Amino acid sequence: MVRSLAAAGAKLSVLSNKPHEVTLPMVRTLFPDVPFSPLWGFSGRFPRKPAPDALLAIATEWGVRPQDLTLVGDSLFDARTASNAACSCLLVAWGYASTADLEDWPAPLCRTVPDLQAKLLGSPF
Repeated sequence: MVRSLAAAGAKLSVLSNKPHEVTLPMVRTLFPDVPFSPLWGFSGRFPRKPAPDALLAIATEWGVRPQDLTLVGDSLFDARTASNAACSCLLVAWGYASTADLEDWPAPLCRTVPDLQAKLLGSPF
């Protein structure tokens, strides 16, 4: 799905609270042909999520308004980051947080990859 979005012209980024020196090789190994830009793990350049600073920097780098971004996340840290940056958010039911925690957040919760893809294709990217 990520490759399809990239091929369709979607701008894609990675923003992780994991250390940058872990995030960078992991993402480049899993998705060597996907042009994530920027690809940021935590480095101290910005405060950790849920602070919106790094997400707002991505919006600036891309030349878009924060409200034109959709953050896809797997935790309440991601949901709060999106909220703090005033951008939209889609949560996924696989990954870091428990589904029960995510169900209480006022953002769509995608339970499958096709569900996520359908919601993203209905969003501006």
